[in-house]
Amino acid sequence: MRKKLFRWIFVLAAGSLLFGDFKMGHTAEDFATAQARLLSWTGTRTAAGNNGDFYDNRDGQHSPLKIDAFPGLQQVPYTKEELRPRGWGLQTRILPGVTFGNSSTSGPVGQYGSHIRGAYSSPHLVSLLYQQYTKNNLYIYPEHQDHDPGHNGQTGHGDLMPLNTPYLIGTQGSSGSDHPAMLAVGLTLGSFQPATKKRLIETGLLMPTVQMLFRTCQAGIASKEDYLSGKAHPSVFDGPKVQYVRLAEMAHALSERDIPSMVQLKVLEEESPRPGVDYFEPGGRNEKLCDTPAAIGRIFRGRQQERKLVVSAEDSYDLNGRLRTFHWVVLRGDHARIKIEYRDQRKSIAEITVPYHARAPIPSQPTMESNRVDIGVFVHNGRNFSAPAFLCFYSLDNERRRYDDQGRILEIDYTTGNFVDRRLTIDKPWRDVYQYQGGQSTGWTRHYADGRTEQYTEDGRLLRPATNGGPVAVDYRPAQGGKPGTQVLRAVPRS
Repeated sequence: MRKKLFRWIFVLAAGSLLFGDFKMGHTAEDFATAQARLLSWTGTRTAAGNNGDFYDNRDGQHSPLKIDAFPGLQQVPYTKEELRPRGWGLQTRILPGVTFGNSSTSGPVGQYGSHIRGAYSSPHLVSLLYQQYTKNNLYIYPEHQDHDPGHNGQTGHGDLMPLNTPYLIGTQGSSGSDHPAMLAVGLTLGSFQPATKKRLIETGLLMPTVQMLFRTCQAGIASKEDYLSGKAHPSVFDGPKVQYVRLAEMAHALSERDIPSMVQLKVLEEESPRPGVDYFEPGGRNEKLCDTPAAIGRIFRGRQQERKLVVSAEDSYDLNGRLRTFHWVVLRGDHARIKIEYRDQRKSIAEITVPYHARAPIPSQPTMESNRVDIGVFVHNGRNFSAPAFLCFYSLDNERRRYDDQGRILEIDYTTGNFVDRRLTIDKPWRDVYQYQGGQSTGWTRHYADGRTEQYTEDGRLLRPATNGGPVAVDYRPAQGGKPGTQVLRAVPRS
């Protein structure tokens, strides 16, 4: 797919640093101080420096890091012939050695969108990101138009990310917005003590530790409570909030015995809504977006109001054998409606109940709206918190649902016209109204825009009274939509 390159300019001037539209005067001074400390530490050999680290630019030097800011840092080379097939856009390979990089490229919001959303919409790519994360690779991508206040393109679309992970760093803005995060990652990698960095690389905990430090060293994150909140773990990060001196000092102070634990999640129990009855999608699609050890994603498709999962963090580990406490925290969503109940005394297994959440403002960013619930899982080893692992639930913004006070579905309207990523669902040109008798569901009536109606039984079969036939099973198949290149779902009775 052709990517559109969004051209922004960054300039370095005395006393101020401009990355795209980000004025970062105080941040430039903070970075200069941190950089001087890194050079001092490497001179006395108390810091590992960036020898052996690689930087991977994936936008044809459109938004490059100036690697001379980090002595010893090498650039991943691409020939002119390799640039487009191997050195452009989202990195889908795992490079050997310690590598961080960026790509200030994106597609139109109505198509591919940012590389963040593109990766998060694919179970295969999320799994690949986890492999990068645990094999010393970390990439930074701007959100471009996928995380801006507004709705349906009226100034913006809100937060379009269907998932949150620690596997990459997303940045607020377009080209150039990735620079503060690149500087932060390079600085962190260089500031580690030599023995600490060596062990982090050998164990695959390098980038999880970088993520923990990066999230801790943001403006406004000053306490345990701040770190265990949504403001430390947004979908994307604002460049001006990076605190470089604090970041360098924390990385430099980290000894081998202080290395954070690693959270590992797996789903033990969950109920699966029935395709063709509880939800309607083609091709065997279900509610599972991804199941990876540090990010589990679910999409609300079924009509049921609640989702209940039993999730284990028992496989989490600590290099020094000091798994102390587990912390399960609602980072985004209605705290009063989300239930977290523990199955064991250590709190390593939790039963999580999440009700359907429609689009709502994000508490830490009230001008931004989201369709996602985030639950963060952390381990503390007596010295440091781990990087987060996430359990995410995403509702589809092109639906409007009504439930009664007993939690029973009354109506789902699929024709709101709100923007939704077509990789996650398909348009459905109908509205379903559900019926009950004696407290039991008896089926639903499907209403089309042209006035047609269809009646369905509770088990999803179509009633055809005009032919005096019994109920028939239905297949759901994609068909050409009203606009070129679009698809809609059709209910096709089996013969």
